[in-house]
This record gives sequence, C-alpha cells and structure tokens, in this order.
Amino acid sequence: MLVQHVRVWRMASRDTTLNAAERDFRQRQFRRRMQSSGMLGVIGLLIVVAQVLMSLRVAPWLSVGTWGIILILLLWLCLLALADILATQAYFGRQRQEVMLEQTKLRAQMRLLKRRPKEEPTPSEHPEQSNGKHRIPPAN
Repeated sequence: MLVQHVRVWRMASRDTTLNAAERDFRQRQFRRRMQSSGMLGVIGLLIVVAQVLMSLRVAPWLSVGTWGIILILLLWLCLLALADILATQAYFGRQRQEVMLEQTKLRAQMRLLKRRPKEEPTPSEHPEQSNGKHRIPPAN
C-alpha cells in the first residue's frame, strides 16, 4: 500500500494543472494515508509479537503492554480515518459549491440570451456578400 501511495503522490505532485488548494488537499491526504498504511503494518507486527509473548508465557505485564499499544494505535488509526473522511467531505463540498455557483451563472446567462430578441445579422457582420436574394460566399 505504501508503494501505491507514493506512486499516486508522485503523479499528483507532477500535475501542473492542480491549483494550490487541490495540491494542499492531495498532500495532506497522502500524509494521512501513508501514516495509516504504515500503522497497519506496525499493528500487524505487534499482534504477532503479542501472540508470541503470550505463547512463551513471558511476564504478563509485557503482553498487556503490547496489547495496550495495539489498542492505542488502533484508536489513532480510527482518528486518521475520521480525519480523512471529514477532509474529503469538506474539500469536495467546496468543489460542489463552486460547480453549483458556476452552473447558476451559466443558467442566468442562458436566460438573458433567450430573452433577447433575435436580430438579423447585417451584411457587414458577415464576410459573406449578398446580392439581395442569395448570399454569395467570399472568394478564396
């Protein structure tokens, strides 16, 4: 997963079409997801260590401490997931608002254009010439 996150980030960081807000969002998302993916690996390793400690019947406090660390990391992982969800909702909520605002502007422009009376173009507005009855295309 870490390798995939790095590949995606490299592609995004090279993208010159991203504005500052999107680049910032992508960079923060990359950090959260790298941290989450790395933490999943650490949690997996700690679970194996905790099982080995329990099977070896080492000091019980060591086993309890390992499981405590696992629980703390799981809580942190949940907080990272929640932060990712909220950040994504906020970012795309702003994007949606911008698109809706642009749509409203375009609809208003369409209404204005529909209300205007249709005007016949004058011969001077077109490069074509007219003999009164037919249009004569310009000579090339």
